[in-house]
Parts: sequence; C-alpha cells; structure tokens
Amino acid sequence: MAATEITAVAPARAINLLAGESANTAGNYFANNGQQLLIIESTGAGTATVTIATPLTIDGEAVADKVVAIGAGERHLLGFFPPAWYNDAESYVQLSYSAVVDIKVAVITTG
Repeated sequence: MAATEITAVAPARAINLLAGESANTAGNYFANNGQQLLIIESTGAGTATVTIATPLTIDGEAVADKVVAIGAGERHLLGFFPPAWYNDAESYVQLSYSAVVDIKVAVITTG
C-alpha cells in the first residue's frame, strides 16, 4: 500500500465540514507552500506518534524528523511548515505513524 495524499481544506464563511481522514498505514502526505496547518486527532484509547519528515541537511548532516506524541482523546494543531525545512522534492510534507488505529488527520490551507 502506498502513502495517500491529504487534500487541504480552505476556510470559508459557510458550512465547511472538517471531518478528517483516517491515517494510512503507509503514511500520508500533503502539498505545502508554507501556509498549511495539520490537525491530528486520536479518537481511541491509545497513544500514537506522528513523524513529520524533515529532508533538510545542514553541512551534510540530516536534520532530525519532527516527532509528536498524540495521547488518547487528544487533538493537536501543528504548523506552519517552512518549505525549505519540510518539503520533499515534489513540494509535499511526508507523514508516518507509529499506529493508525483511531487516528484522524486533516490539513487546512490559509493561502
């Protein structure tokens, strides 16, 4: 199974459902221009970690990926993601998970 893209939702002054998508066991990715926010929610009883890849290298050394623990029943808002630090060669931010059961993800674009 391949990683799947999360389609960003833009804010609106009307009903604008933000249901989120189930986390994919192979990971997820989203297009990033530096104006995206990531919402990650654990709807179950367990804790999971979300790894946000940082493909950046400085002086030949890889920059450590960003790892966020999502506790049971928690919802986290993360961002913004500077493209020079977080984007891969195709301008996507790559996500992976320690567990995907009961994890929902959504992306909001602000521009």
